[in-house]
Amino acid sequence: MLYHLTTATDWEALRGPKSFAPRSLDTDGFVHLSDASQVGATAQRFFADREDVLLLEIDGNAVTAELRWEDLYGHGSFPHLYGPVNLDAIVRTALYDPERVL
Repeated sequence: MLYHLTTATDWEALRGPKSFAPRSLDTDGFVHLSDASQVGATAQRFFADREDVLLLEIDGNAVTAELRWEDLYGHGSFPHLYGPVNLDAIVRTALYDPERVL
């Protein structure tokens, strides 16, 4: 499984009938994803002050856009999706809980 963190506001605003296109798709050219071991650090770095963070659980085998694992400036290899996330690849959406073990 792969994971994407977003705000509830962005989830509602950027979700279409068949896909979700986070802002990073326009700004960076890809959707930032994490594996289970990376989610906590990603949440701490980018969403520490937020309580409206959603965790999207994504089946990496079901995404229709190109998925690449790429080194992030010496911080390890992260999954990047070069297109929107097709909604049928999203297995679960829930409020992010840092206490929940993935």
